[in-house]
Amino acid sequence: PYVKNDSTFAVADLLSVEVDLNKKRMVWAKMDDVDLTPDEAMTLIWYYTHSANHVKIHALANWAINLEPQQIEKNPFPAQNSLITTIYNYFGVGAFPTFYPVWKKIGLLTKDWNPQGLVDTFNFGMEKSFFAHPLIREVA
Repeated sequence: PYVKNDSTFAVADLLSVEVDLNKKRMVWAKMDDVDLTPDEAMTLIWYYTHSANHVKIHALANWAINLEPQQIEKNPFPAQNSLITTIYNYFGVGAFPTFYPVWKKIGLLTKDWNPQGLVDTFNFGMEKSFFAHPLIREVA
């Protein structure tokens, strides 16, 4: 998922990036049939990681929230993280788009930018499943 220059939501069929792990460099990148520069590829990967994928991680974290008094007393760190992920769910999905008017006013976004593209990206992320990565240890 990504937001186009006109602030509308879109989903590419395929984003592919080949990385030379020995040289730690990108060899090539494509989104659908369009060649991407390293900057463009990293922007798209960063956007996905911090929008569609990030909200999914916090949504899954809701299953582990524990703010019971016994938990707070015994080990406050998990309770603190439970509170943080709950707050993020509110700010990320509910409040984040309300920041747009200020960002437009100070020039971070154009005046006609529509927050719906970001909201659609969040929703897309929460609706998609996780993919299995059985060989991830080989990459590490």
